[in-house]
Amino acid sequence: LFRQNLFLNSLVLAVYVILVRYKSFLGSFELEKHFENSILKYDCFFWPSSTFSNGILSILLVYFHALLINRMAIKNNYDRILSLFPGLFYILFVSFFPKLVSSSDILLANTFLLLGLNELNKVYKKYNPSKSIFNAGMFGGIAMLVYLPYILLLPVFIICLYSLRAQNIKEMFQLISGYVIV
Repeated sequence: LFRQNLFLNSLVLAVYVILVRYKSFLGSFELEKHFENSILKYDCFFWPSSTFSNGILSILLVYFHALLINRMAIKNNYDRILSLFPGLFYILFVSFFPKLVSSSDILLANTFLLLGLNELNKVYKKYNPSKSIFNAGMFGGIAMLVYLPYILLLPVFIICLYSLRAQNIKEMFQLISGYVIV
């Protein structure tokens, strides 16, 4: 079913997310907020307090992540066959961890992490990638603000940059300045 990249299969992927993560609707988990390491510990951000709205938000985030992963895999030709399996495996992987059943700061940080990786993928074979490099660092910095242990991903971003481009100290500083400026 998920072997072909069709719009209908993307909608079936949404149904799959709901079926796999139905526990978030039923409230069979403790509504946890682990925002000690996050900017979300302040009350100026909207975060759902009811179990049902929290479940809907987590399902929407995971579905968006799966679509973004599938888009990156198809656009960058990670595989010869255009399929929806990368997003499907992401949904399964995220659903295995009970801490990620509810919408948490980790799911929100994953959104910005995936957006940063998407920007890093844009630098391959590009003449002037400074905007994409800075944006990748900025999204990594936002992910770090949402979930502080993601500061450890800065060396991963630098390694990804050097694997996609020739080593250039200016581009590394662009990535780091995007990470720090947030």
